[in-house]
Amino acid sequence: MLKHEKKIGLVLLNMGAPADQGAIKPFLINLFSDPELVQLPFFVKPFQKLLARIITRSRWLKTREKYQKIGGGSPLLEHTQRFAEELTNQLKQQGVDVSTVLSMRYSPPRAEEAIRKLQEADVKKVILFTQYPHYASSTSGSSLSDFYKAVKRARLELEIVEIKHWSHEKEYIDWWVRELKTVLQEKALTIDQSLHVIFSAHGLPQKYIGRGEKYTEDLEKAVELVLKQLGELGERFTSHLSYHGQTGPVEWTRPYTEDLIDEIALKKPKAIIIVPIGFVVDNIETLYDIDIVFKEQVISHNQTSFFRVNVPNDDPVYSQNMATLVLNRLIKSS
Repeated sequence: MLKHEKKIGLVLLNMGAPADQGAIKPFLINLFSDPELVQLPFFVKPFQKLLARIITRSRWLKTREKYQKIGGGSPLLEHTQRFAEELTNQLKQQGVDVSTVLSMRYSPPRAEEAIRKLQEADVKKVILFTQYPHYASSTSGSSLSDFYKAVKRARLELEIVEIKHWSHEKEYIDWWVRELKTVLQEKALTIDQSLHVIFSAHGLPQKYIGRGEKYTEDLEKAVELVLKQLGELGERFTSHLSYHGQTGPVEWTRPYTEDLIDEIALKKPKAIIIVPIGFVVDNIETLYDIDIVFKEQVISHNQTSFFRVNVPNDDPVYSQNMATLVLNRLIKSS
């Protein structure tokens, strides 16, 4: 199908994460310095890097404590590297000669390193595959913008294909259907309205939604597709969509997951399952926020059990699904 094409570069873009304690400060400084993620009034923008350092000094100890509770650092990069290997092998088996590299927004390897590797591989066509399933200008958009700026600095001429809207693709929805069914079967849960399934994702400041972001609409549609594919099973339990990860004094997308858990607790549920539908790889929000904070919150309500659906990470089945997705997009661009 694509066997005779030249080598293709596949770039997996994500926010990155501190792999160890020493990487926390640089990561936070880079994070808060991003004008697309942290949008400041025009009169403050010239001081964003200074403010980033001030914010980091005030937050890094608390952030370090969180990472200590999940092993000292984030496994995001390790899982993404293994996923890249699996994805590369799957695509090569389907006749696509691909060189896969990582481009992290706030931690190594950054866009410049990814481009250097692409140059060494002598690729002329590149697929930019954001690892944020649900597009937002402050996440997917920022990573893409960062990569394009690096391409411009390197004075490269590349044919580029973007995969940035993919949260409704069958290959993605299939994962959550499969894993939710696995939890329901393995835990032998009674499936009725007293079973509450919370689809949770990282929130956005509400003002971003007010400017036209379709992020929450995309998530609502993805949840709808999961429930539709579950069929009658998806109608038997009570489902919700919520958001977590909010920081600062501004209003974020609601409902907040922690508030929703307390609200559900009043109904005396037998169990709560959290489906982290906004993530494809484990990070501090799944391993700390969900597995520690939300789990303790749920268990504190008597007679309520807690379960969490696995994110894909580097699962071979998911890698095969994503290879199909990439191949389909590549064929459309040819």
